Amino acid sequence: MKYIHGFLLSLANFCKRFYYVNKTILIKIGNMYSWLLFYKEHTSFSFKLSNKNKLFLIQNIGKDFDINKDQLKEIFSFADSVKTIKPSFSMFDPKTVDVNFKSNFDYTILVLVLLKNIDSKFIYEFGFNQGRLPLLLSKYRKHEEEIEFLYYGIDSNKRKGGLYQSQKSLDKDNINLFFMDTTDFLKKHFDYDKFCNSILLSTTHEKNSEDSLFNFLLESNTTPKIIISDNIAEDSAYQKFLKEKNNYSSSIYIFEDDFKNHQPIYIGVQK
Repeated sequence: MKYIHGFLLSLANFCKRFYYVNKTILIKIGNMYSWLLFYKEHTSFSFKLSNKNKLFLIQNIGKDFDINKDQLKEIFSFADSVKTIKPSFSMFDPKTVDVNFKSNFDYTILVLVLLKNIDSKFIYEFGFNQGRLPLLLSKYRKHEEEIEFLYYGIDSNKRKGGLYQSQKSLDKDNINLFFMDTTDFLKKHFDYDKFCNSILLSTTHEKNSEDSLFNFLLESNTTPKIIISDNIAEDSAYQKFLKEKNNYSSSIYIFEDDFKNHQPIYIGVQK
């Protein structure tokens, strides 16, 4: 009798797990097909953050940078309120064929937070991709007119920047896009004082560009105020720079896709 009872419990346990596995697979398949039809991106995916993820970020960013949580909530709320316009025939335009026009600003929100709380107005983004950050900055300047910044976006792919460039009525003052590779930009446009007083983002998703950037910073003894990277692997150029420059402190923030379509991204911030 005891063994029959145990067998029935094991069978019930298996059936529950079987149901859970199949339910999870079906939900995942449904979410992935929704993403396939409506999101357009094929690389550098942007995430819609869950409320739980936002609370986690607000708590940790507030603690790391000693920022009032109400101010952080206001910035997150602003980012959620930003609307983008999808142009007609965007799927036939090489600049916008893979652009996600949803307001998913994920880790770019870190720049708004730091811009308001760090004495720095220069922003360098190596690998601006769809152009979410310049779009967010342009919108935020209309929201807070006293904010000051000078943005430099660098990307070697001339097809990039479609989200930002497709939007009308943007304040495009102080937004500079350079379609050139990292090495060429550093040779032609490097300004030591600006770089040392900057928020610098390394999001090129390309090893040679990342190596060129961080090797250049080491060789020129350039220490930006803030460095943000989406590649924090142990052997990454970002981590090697961090080991060389031990005057930085480092934080890691997790950004999760609310629909669970993609793996979380881990963003490193040196300050």
